[in-house]
Amino acid sequence: MAAAAAAGALLLSGCGTTGTAAIVDGSVITEQSVQVATQQINDQIAAINKKNPSQASQPLTTSSVLNWLIWAPSLLAESEAVGQAQSDASAKALLTAVPDPDPATILLVRAQGALNAVQNDTNASHAVLVRIQHLKVTVNPRFGSFEPTGGLLNPASPNWLPAQPKA
Repeated sequence: MAAAAAAGALLLSGCGTTGTAAIVDGSVITEQSVQVATQQINDQIAAINKKNPSQASQPLTTSSVLNWLIWAPSLLAESEAVGQAQSDASAKALLTAVPDPDPATILLVRAQGALNAVQNDTNASHAVLVRIQHLKVTVNPRFGSFEPTGGLLNPASPNWLPAQPKA
């Protein structure tokens, strides 16, 4: 049991599988996909802000992008369940400032569309939260920790590296 815990700590500390930001129900979200999606979505936000400075939006952090990527499967499943599936094509059409969007960026925009599709439906919103609460999520401590009740990432601890055992 202790060996499994140590292996998990190594995996997410960057010492085991380098580049893992999170694992959600067995699917890996890489640090690189989070970084690229953050850059691309912020490029899009900057372009929108330039056109509409009076309605400027704040750029997203890597933690908020990771949160969206964690939520994405739950949001997309529920929006599809209520008949409002979000396509890759519609997400790409919204990314006018990103000529070649990364799959993670497309997924993030699809998740945002899915949230818009279900947020005014109390039953669908509740179903999304229930889906998120049942996810098995492991987060690299550099990004924080996942709190399943609210489905949010808690901020990263300044000293996220686990203490080394004394010899």
